[in-house]
Amino acid sequence: GGEAAMREMIFSVDRISDYIKDIFDSDATLSDIRIKGEVSNYSESKNNAYFVLKGSKSQINCVYFAVDLRDYVPKNGDSCVARGSVTYYKAAGKVSFYVTDIQPAGVGDAYLKLLQLKDRLEKEGLFDERHKVGLPYFAKRIGVITSKSGAVIHDIIKTARKNFPGVDIVLYPTSVQGATSASEIAEGIRVMDRAGVDVIIVARGGGSAEDLAAYNTELVARAVYECETPVISAVGHETDYTLCDLAADARAATPTAAAQMVVPDAEMLSDRIAALMSHISLKVSGIYAKAHAQLKTTLSGMYSALDGRLDAGALRIKLMCEDIRHKAESA
Repeated sequence: GGEAAMREMIFSVDRISDYIKDIFDSDATLSDIRIKGEVSNYSESKNNAYFVLKGSKSQINCVYFAVDLRDYVPKNGDSCVARGSVTYYKAAGKVSFYVTDIQPAGVGDAYLKLLQLKDRLEKEGLFDERHKVGLPYFAKRIGVITSKSGAVIHDIIKTARKNFPGVDIVLYPTSVQGATSASEIAEGIRVMDRAGVDVIIVARGGGSAEDLAAYNTELVARAVYECETPVISAVGHETDYTLCDLAADARAATPTAAAQMVVPDAEMLSDRIAALMSHISLKVSGIYAKAHAQLKTTLSGMYSALDGRLDAGALRIKLMCEDIRHKAESA
């Protein structure tokens, strides 16, 4: 039958390699997955890393591109969790795991769950730049979501009012950690979105991964994403990115920096206005001087042309008069 005929066919190496690769590429189980194992045989070439991830009875070849741009680079003996896709590399006849990200496994299950949540929200589009809106250059009314006690709200008030004393600051007090903090922060964002503020600052004074847990929840990330008012996230430190940071329209390293982003210094603003007025004045003076020179040139040309015409007319009249007089005398 047909099956027997298929078995008797002789395939080229290229054709069977294409067939094998198609099987790997079409299998969703092998695409964008995480594999846990121990790093071994690590080497680098042309900014790419090559190693194997070992299990207890087996191993898989890994390729990690642009390793020089990575925050974390694995080394032999590290227990790691790698994200990527399994593919068949036809040129070498090898199965390889193309790694897009790798983290030490020692960070624990909570961190892996956070990474999985981040991946899911990222695929859904919660962090897309095209959804982000620009910040107001000069916010007259700022909504702040943070604890009513502590340095954060005082830092924001101090910076904003130092820059511009007339700025209005509205606080929505929440706890910044604990069982209820995520729901309080999310509700605060929704309330502030309806309150008519120019910008919302979600802030806290940094902390450990556990301290920042509320800002790494789907609840807060979605509230930020759905908020129509521009949101600045000022939680954690410069190196700690939370889901709140990724969903926000802008991120500030500190609450003070967040206030500076939307309330420019009044003196600096005054100096800038004075410089602009001076620039406008020079421009207007230049335009006036140019127009005056053009008008002068045009009038001068008109006078010259008119003067020439008057001279020609006077000569004709003089000649006519002389002709008449000559005729009268000879009559």
